[in-house]
Amino acid sequence: MNQFLAFVQPSLGVGTIVAGFFGMTLISGFEDSPTAFNTVILLTSATGASVAGVCASYVSGKTMRHRANERLEEIDTLTGALSDMAALDFTVKAMLEKQTPMSKDDFRMRLKQARATRKVSEKEVDLLFDAMDVQKDGVLFRDDFKSIKIHSNNNSNNNAATTKT
Repeated sequence: MNQFLAFVQPSLGVGTIVAGFFGMTLISGFEDSPTAFNTVILLTSATGASVAGVCASYVSGKTMRHRANERLEEIDTLTGALSDMAALDFTVKAMLEKQTPMSKDDFRMRLKQARATRKVSEKEVDLLFDAMDVQKDGVLFRDDFKSIKIHSNNNSNNNAATTKT
């Protein structure tokens, strides 16, 4: 019922706008036309029906299903990316031990090596790499992880301070 009312409201709004325009005491040139009333009613009804159709299409059509599918893909990507933290730990430690920057291609290769039993999708690589690339320069440096460590230490200190008070 709510959806029906949501579709009807803009449709009626179109009709009232047109009625308000022609209801004014302004000269529009249609006053003497024998077919003006029927033409205006027909066009207003067609426009109102079109607005209702667009509203209905938007709510129940492909747009909503497409958005829902995108959200499900995002959830799958997050689940896959965070399901094997040991592989991520191995990949990051490999970069830190070498003390050399790691590109996205190197990161992808290391993560695939660490996850020999499960495939790594490009979306997972993009999500993890972009989350760790603090400088947003396309390369992971040791400093990227220092800033994460500082941030996490600040959060833990703030949490400890609030629990003591």
